[in-house]
Amino acid sequence: MRAKTSVSRISFRRRPGQFIRPAVLLLSLLALSLAALVVWSFVTADQVMRQEPVPLTTFNSNVMPPFSVVSFPSLDEQTMLYGWFMKADQAISTIILVHDQGKNRLQFGLDTPRLYHHLVGLGFNVLAFDLRNTGQSEGHLSGFGYAEWADVLAAVRHVRRHAATTDVILYGFGTGVSASLIAWNQLPPPDSDKDGLAKEIAKLDFDQSYVIGLILDSPSASPDDEIRALYREDSWLRRQVLSRTVPYAVRLSAGGIGAVHHSTVLGACHIPVALFYHETETHIDSAAGAMVASERKRLHPDLTFVQTIGQPGHTDGFLLDETGYLAGLDQYLNRFFLQQGP
Repeated sequence: MRAKTSVSRISFRRRPGQFIRPAVLLLSLLALSLAALVVWSFVTADQVMRQEPVPLTTFNSNVMPPFSVVSFPSLDEQTMLYGWFMKADQAISTIILVHDQGKNRLQFGLDTPRLYHHLVGLGFNVLAFDLRNTGQSEGHLSGFGYAEWADVLAAVRHVRRHAATTDVILYGFGTGVSASLIAWNQLPPPDSDKDGLAKEIAKLDFDQSYVIGLILDSPSASPDDEIRALYREDSWLRRQVLSRTVPYAVRLSAGGIGAVHHSTVLGACHIPVALFYHETETHIDSAAGAMVASERKRLHPDLTFVQTIGQPGHTDGFLLDETGYLAGLDQYLNRFFLQQGP
C-alpha cells in the first residue's frame, strides 16, 4: 500500500515563448549596437577621408630646376592630377615622388626644391605631382594609400608615354609608401597572363619590371597603422573602437583593396629598395620602420639599403639632417643605378 503524504508534487510547465522574448530582445539590442558601430565607423571614415585639400604654397619658380607643368587623369580617367616634370640631361631614369597624406607635391614645403635639384643633378628626371584631393589635383576623398595607388600608376603611365627614360623609381613618404607599394603590387609580374586583372590595369602597357627601384621614407607596417595613428591621443573609447574599425571602413570606401602588409609586398620585390626611418617615431609605431627594414634585409640583403634617422619625427629626415639624408640617398642611387661604387 502506498503511503499517503500531505506533500503534493507540483508540476512546472514552461509556457510557450517564456524565454523567446528575452532572447529576441537581447539579439535586437546586439543588432542595434552593431548597426550603430558600423554607422559610427563609416561616418568617421568619411570625415577623415574628406580632409580639406592642402593648397600648393606660393613660391618663386627661380628656386626650381627647369620644369614643365603636367596634368594627367588618374587610372579610372575620372580625376585629373597636376604636377611638375623636371628633366635631367641624358637621364638615367625617372623618379616619381609620392607625398604623404596632408601634404602635396612640395613634401617639405619651400625646402623641397633642394631635393628636386639634387635628384636632377644626379641625372634623374623627377615627376612631382599632387595626389587626389590635395594641391591642385581634383577629387574629394583621400585614402591613406588605399585610393592613391591608382594615381601612382597613372603617374607611371604618364612617364612611360612622355619621358625618354625606359623605367621609373618610386619615392614614397608616409602614406605615399603605402600608395607606392600597393601600386607595384597591383601590376602583373613580367610576362604574366592579364586574365583576371582589373580592366584599368589590364589596359596598361607595362608591368612590375618597369619599376626598377623603391625609396621609402617612414614606412609603417601597413596603411592601417597610418589611420590608427589618428587616434593615439584620443579618448579611450575612440582609441579602442575606432582605431580598429575605421581602417576597415576606409578600405571599403576607397574601393575594396584588401588588407595590405608592407613586409609581405616588399618580400616579393626583387628590386633595389631604400628604407629611411626614424628611430623614434612621432606619428606611427616606432617599431614599424625597424620591423619592415629587418624583414626586408632578411629576405633580400643584397638589394636593400637602410638608413636610420636619430632625431624623432615622421618623414622629417630631409629637414632634420639634409646632408646626412642626401648622403644616404646618394649611397643607394650610386650603388644600384649610377654604378659608381658602394
